[in-house]
Amino acid sequence: ALLGIASGVLKREGQVFESPHGPAMVMAHPAYVLRNKDHLKKWRTLFDKVASYLRPKPAVPHNYTLLHAKEDIEAVLVSLGPVVAFDYETEGLTPWNHKVKSVAVSDGVGKAWCFDPSLTVGAWRAFLTSQRGLIAHCASFEGIFSLWHYGVWPSFHWDTQLGAKMEDENQSLHLKDLALIHTDLGAYGGEVASIIDTPEWKDVPIERICVSNSKDADATFRLFEYQKDLV
Repeated sequence: ALLGIASGVLKREGQVFESPHGPAMVMAHPAYVLRNKDHLKKWRTLFDKVASYLRPKPAVPHNYTLLHAKEDIEAVLVSLGPVVAFDYETEGLTPWNHKVKSVAVSDGVGKAWCFDPSLTVGAWRAFLTSQRGLIAHCASFEGIFSLWHYGVWPSFHWDTQLGAKMEDENQSLHLKDLALIHTDLGAYGGEVASIIDTPEWKDVPIERICVSNSKDADATFRLFEYQKDLV
């Protein structure tokens, strides 16, 4: 009744929806579980999941760095670990009409580097085809922009959007909201929310989008860390 679901509760069980009172998880009624003992294991798993949402998490310091020099960008790309999340900020949604404004990379919780990949296209192209496990929150988006602008399709290791679908949690709860629930990332997006998708967006300097872009990469890495043991 809270979510307006008339039927199909078991099909939606475990999914998280936004309600007027905050995130709400669909679960079978206790009476159903009493009549169907085989369902008890899944029910307990869902209660553990709810507990993980509510359990306080230790604060993780954030270290986001904006890189301007070609040499600094190349040094970071070489030093990154074996698993790296990356995220583009673009002028729009179609690579043949829109440029990449910036990219952020993260190889650990709470840290990211943001830069303009046009400053060192060769090094960025080499990074995209390296033996690292690359993670994206939407591999098709990052992939098509990489292919169009840099001529390569990245060697993706994980797609957190697909991971969320496999976990059956990518319904009305968006990926960024899922990251906020499972991590100590903190709310974000306000840095660019008032200007994104406006005519002025193309002219916004990288300094104004660095934090939001870096948090996207950080959130992607955190989601991977959360999903890899569940999916």
